[in-house]
Amino acid sequence: MKTTVDYSKSPAPAFDAVEDIKEYLGAKYDVIAEDMAKITSATEFQFYCEFAGIQGFPIKAWYEHFHGQGSWPVDGNGET
Repeated sequence: MKTTVDYSKSPAPAFDAVEDIKEYLGAKYDVIAEDMAKITSATEFQFYCEFAGIQGFPIKAWYEHFHGQGSWPVDGNGET
């Protein structure tokens, strides 16, 4: 996403980040989300997100939206 958003003051930062992704992708969200949900490698997921212009915390929030809270690797990269 092209702007920097501070989620630190949000009561539900992961929810807000996923909502921002939905807004950013617009009508394409459902099609893209269906494909992204199939990606289990955090590294690959991050690559495709960054290619689409999604960066930072929203990547982790979106990955965990599909694979469960705490599923993002501790180091932020690599295989789960």
